[in-house]
Amino acid sequence: MTGADVTFPASPLTRLNPWYPGQMGVEGAWTDTGLRLHCTGTVFYVDPNYPGVSDQRDGTDPTAPLNTIAAAISKCESFRGDVIVVMQNSAWDYAPGTPYGNTITESVTIDKHGIRIIGVTSGVMGVPWQPADDDEYCITNNGIDNIIEGFCFWGGASTGGCGILTVWDGATSYGENLTVRHCHFMDDLDIGIHFDYTWYCHIHNCNFWEVDEYALYSDSGGVAPTQDPPDFIEVNDCIFHNILGGAAVWLPGLTGGYLHDNQLYHEDAQAAGAATDEGFVTNDGTVAGDENMVVKNAFSCQNTAVAAGDYGDLNGGSAGDCWSHSFCMNGLAYGVP
Repeated sequence: MTGADVTFPASPLTRLNPWYPGQMGVEGAWTDTGLRLHCTGTVFYVDPNYPGVSDQRDGTDPTAPLNTIAAAISKCESFRGDVIVVMQNSAWDYAPGTPYGNTITESVTIDKHGIRIIGVTSGVMGVPWQPADDDEYCITNNGIDNIIEGFCFWGGASTGGCGILTVWDGATSYGENLTVRHCHFMDDLDIGIHFDYTWYCHIHNCNFWEVDEYALYSDSGGVAPTQDPPDFIEVNDCIFHNILGGAAVWLPGLTGGYLHDNQLYHEDAQAAGAATDEGFVTNDGTVAGDENMVVKNAFSCQNTAVAAGDYGDLNGGSAGDCWSHSFCMNGLAYGVP
């Protein structure tokens, strides 16, 4: 019961910020600590559009962010649970370009392990990121257990730019266990994601819109550094739209892969035109690979005998694969194409 001479304020109470927000002595804990991957982790902020932005800071305060993702990576420690948070910008072809017109234009190498790079945006496309120069990758991943999410990779002013390269060579590069999720790869890229002898990667809920050559790619030609087939790759809930210059999924020699619940549209295949090996390919006829599960994917082609643009023409699998419940325009396909 209220005591004598006690009055209530006429307006609602206002909760003030505490004197000491976050966890004292823990870098990056002044805001939402849920972004961190581990109790020891640090959150670094990147925003090239922030007034007075500089790489000569520790980057742990969102009101004093770093200018580049490269600077943030250099501050990370492997397996500490660090997170790099990249703020939105409007600098790409289909945006007004103002007021946040400084895009992420970098070609970075991730040489740390167990870090997460996340683009923060209110849009569905992700934070725009373009490579620094022609024929470069936005990201070269040499680290293990890393996560990349929330970006829109595009070519921008470059010609022949690419999205992500992840590499394992057993000596200096350990680019395995990579997760790429909730990202878009746009039509002015040559390659979306390039796997070089890397295992246990997971590509989830990504869109590849008219990428010029390959959405997911592995080179079987033996080009340096190793260019060997990947293994145990999972690809699910992705959209591959009109990848006409090469193939949507070109992973010859893949073993132990799981490609499921994806959708592929190919205008030539739908029109019964030649689309030879431009869909999902796990074996190009020269590199052995099998034990792949390719299940419940939708293809814009006919389920008929081998002919221009049909299931067997569009896709290519190994004899040891299991291709089942492939949704084609006129029925289900169960056999290896």
